[in-house]
Amino acid sequence: MVSCKKKKELYILNKYTHNQQTKTYYKKYCAILSKVILEAKKMHHKQAIEKSNNKIKTTWRIINEEKGLSKRKSVIKKISHKNRLITNQTTIANLFSNYFLSIADLTKIENTKDVNTYIENSLKYLRMCINNPFDNITWKYVSTQEVKRVISSLKNSNSAGYDEITTRLLKFSTPYIISPLTYICNSALNTGVFPNRLKYATVTPIHKKGDTNSMSNYRPISLLTAFSKILEKIIYTRIINHIHLNNI
Repeated sequence: MVSCKKKKELYILNKYTHNQQTKTYYKKYCAILSKVILEAKKMHHKQAIEKSNNKIKTTWRIINEEKGLSKRKSVIKKISHKNRLITNQTTIANLFSNYFLSIADLTKIENTKDVNTYIENSLKYLRMCINNPFDNITWKYVSTQEVKRVISSLKNSNSAGYDEITTRLLKFSTPYIISPLTYICNSALNTGVFPNRLKYATVTPIHKKGDTNSMSNYRPISLLTAFSKILEKIIYTRIINHIHLNNI
């Protein structure tokens, strides 16, 4: 007969041995899992680079993500204006809107100065065009097939304009909206009017460098609606064809 004390000692010994074996197995499988995860990440990154249209950009995005340098969208909590810190989100949005518009106006003025510098050459070119006029552009109507091709050519993206419709969603819904979309595009070509709603853009200030409270250290990124890109591509195709046809 084994005494109670002996049983207790054997139990503790078995438990200790079991725990040691469990720890050994745990460490072993942790090492195996780490290798599997590493290989899976390598394979994933390799496939992402191979499928990418811009391999250098994708490579640097992966490098920055691995280094923890990937850019994350953050809300601008405060901005400096006239020696005051503004924290109200609506006021900040309006300040950025006015600032970016003023930058556009200044750029326009600078470009006008450059044009005036070459006004003499510009007038010579215009006189030449009057003597040898080009044919007027013909706005050929668009077909449903052309609209489908344009939609297919858009890059798959999860970003969207103010209407919150991504190009992925647009592609999925193409069979259901192709007819009214074709009608809208032809109406725009017929009237020469680009729909106002398609001119709206969601503008996001992106920090470049320096003080995050200074508006001059931000640049605007504009997100247009996917529908506006369709009409732009249709108009672009007709203008390019006209330019090539007339050797302009």
